[in-house]
Amino acid sequence: MTVTVEAATDVLAQIHDEMGDFDPDTRALVALAVTGESSFDLTDVDLADNGVLEVGDDVAGLLLLTGDRVELVDRAAPVAVRHVVVILRDGVEVGMFRLGEDDDTLHRWSNLQPDDEDARVMRPRDPAANVARRAFGLPSLVDDVPVVELVARIWSVHVAQVALRLFDERGGQPVPLPDLTAEVVATEPDIDPAEMTWGGARELAIRDRLRFGPYRFDPEHAAWLDAAGFAQHVLRSVPEPAEFLDTLSVVVEGDVLAWVLAELERRGWTAPVTPGA
Repeated sequence: MTVTVEAATDVLAQIHDEMGDFDPDTRALVALAVTGESSFDLTDVDLADNGVLEVGDDVAGLLLLTGDRVELVDRAAPVAVRHVVVILRDGVEVGMFRLGEDDDTLHRWSNLQPDDEDARVMRPRDPAANVARRAFGLPSLVDDVPVVELVARIWSVHVAQVALRLFDERGGQPVPLPDLTAEVVATEPDIDPAEMTWGGARELAIRDRLRFGPYRFDPEHAAWLDAAGFAQHVLRSVPEPAEFLDTLSVVVEGDVLAWVLAELERRGWTAPVTPGA
């Protein structure tokens, strides 16, 4: 059974009326099932431990409660966006939002309107929205991420592992930075960004061959995701170098984080994230 855009809009408006207090940091995902000509049920979804979401044929859409904080030119502080989105089985997406608690206007967007600026800006790109899309086999919506972001993480994890190994081999004595850098270069993994793609990385994960440091990726989950969604998953699972390398200050004598960031820059592995579909 299907849901029309008009019916989806009615459901979203009703939910906004019933929402009450709203935390823009909260995410919730529920199933929208058609029970009659103009009636629907909202039911819980069963997300598997490995991140895969399967829905029954009776589910016509998935409804996402999401939000954000945005800066407006006429407001002194960021405003909480109250946002509810329905993603239908056929790929149609409809969203309704209010800008802050005191906004009486329900703004609406739909991806059926290609010139709708609200749709371009407001279509959610977070993992919860992409879980809903993938449950229907729809493409993930993710800002384009250069594959060097993966290379940078693989190499930085290697640096951390080498530092910890040398620290243990020296009986818990801090490792001089020159000793660390020499060992890193001598043992670094064979990775070539020119030969890597997110699709290729996903295929490795499906075969359970994408492994580095403590990071492993579930083959079933990788197969369920598309390449863009897999890229998003990896980069949210593996911290950026700056998030973990500064914790090695008791292991290494010298500023290992500064060296890693400079080395990534020298190698051209710090390409900025650029907007893209």
